[in-house]
Amino acid sequence: SDNSAFEDKSEVRGVYIQDDMQITDALLLSAGLRYDDYELDDQIGNNNFDEDDISRNIGVNYHFTDSFSAFASYAEVFKGPQAQDAFKIDFVANSPDLKPEKAKNVEFGVAYDSQSWCGSAKVYRSRIEDVVADPAGGPRLFENIGDLKSDGVIVELGYRWDNILGKVSYHHNEADVDGIEANAYDHNGIANTVRDTLLTQLDYQLDAQWSFGWNAQFVKGRDN
Repeated sequence: SDNSAFEDKSEVRGVYIQDDMQITDALLLSAGLRYDDYELDDQIGNNNFDEDDISRNIGVNYHFTDSFSAFASYAEVFKGPQAQDAFKIDFVANSPDLKPEKAKNVEFGVAYDSQSWCGSAKVYRSRIEDVVADPAGGPRLFENIGDLKSDGVIVELGYRWDNILGKVSYHHNEADVDGIEANAYDHNGIANTVRDTLLTQLDYQLDAQWSFGWNAQFVKGRDN
């Protein structure tokens, strides 16, 4: 068949409300709601999708001092089928039973920022229900392959000296899809377990217009 004769039509409509509320001099509260509506006329698979939902988010930031603070947040994300999902390298149809993706993210941590020193530490947990992918080795079909779980820790430390900023950060992440460790091959690029990553940064601000920097990323090798 001539796939060039097919034309997918997708519409995404959304509306949101978001507000930051200074409860006290030390406490900031952020909260919001978002409504999304996804419509897709999929001519390749002869499917029609119409999905909508409400996403919520809330966050708090408390300053113990001018330099030291703690924060926590919770956020939801909703994503329905879209036309671009079926047009990557080759034509891929959408499963007629395709369900929208729903994500939830929780994180909390502490931060420090003074004239010389800066740093932060946080932990996070992300969950995506009904992840959509075209599984490697399977038919050319976008389908829900399972639930993605991602947990991690990020620690960062930096120092400023005149026009120089040096910073180092460490990131540990573990991710899986329905209990199977996430990797770019089995899960066709939708997720990958990072494990241990070290980032280093060195910046020099010459003047208001010019700055120079050096960045390096080191990723721990894996045996399998």
